[in-house]
Amino acid sequence: MGRPSGSHQIRANKAIAREAAKHVQDGDCIFINTSSTALSIIENITAQDVTIITNNGKALLLKELPNVSLILTGGEIRPPKTSMTGEFAINCIRRVAATKSFLGLTGLSVEYGLTSATAPEPAVNAMMLERSRTHIIVADSSKIGKTSSFQFGTTDEVNLLITDNGATDEQVEELRHAGISQIIRVDPVLGIGPADSSTAAGTQDQIV
Repeated sequence: MGRPSGSHQIRANKAIAREAAKHVQDGDCIFINTSSTALSIIENITAQDVTIITNNGKALLLKELPNVSLILTGGEIRPPKTSMTGEFAINCIRRVAATKSFLGLTGLSVEYGLTSATAPEPAVNAMMLERSRTHIIVADSSKIGKTSSFQFGTTDEVNLLITDNGATDEQVEELRHAGISQIIRVDPVLGIGPADSSTAAGTQDQIV
């Protein structure tokens, strides 16, 4: 199966964000990193009294939501993503005990785990993993099997991977064996629909 086209990838990322927002519950305190897919989760959140801590400066451009409180980490600004990095951002995250983290990435592979292409960001991502109880990765299928330069986590730290149906059964099975507890594949064309669920070796793969 080939890599998704640009338009397919955009639809996939939007569908992934909508699915991820369903995993935000009332009263959650969550981390969101500089991933555009992770940022898109915010506008889809329907849960109430949600606190979001992010190092993504573009969060300031989102419309105000009455059910969400937004906190920026501060830190050194890194254009063009307007990401906030460095000790200031890390020290802010270190003071938080979040219920969940929603993290995008550049590459996800069995061999090298969770990787980023940008040198300053992995340290922030790693601290978000450390300071949250549930770790959710949002990544379209073009990121699966890919490895970038800087690692910030391992597959066995991931509680839930939300990707699209471009991820093959073989890739899903490999990631399961590498320790990812649950994997959901969304259909970018059909959108969010009824889940076709199957369980193997104590883990669950859903196609929605």
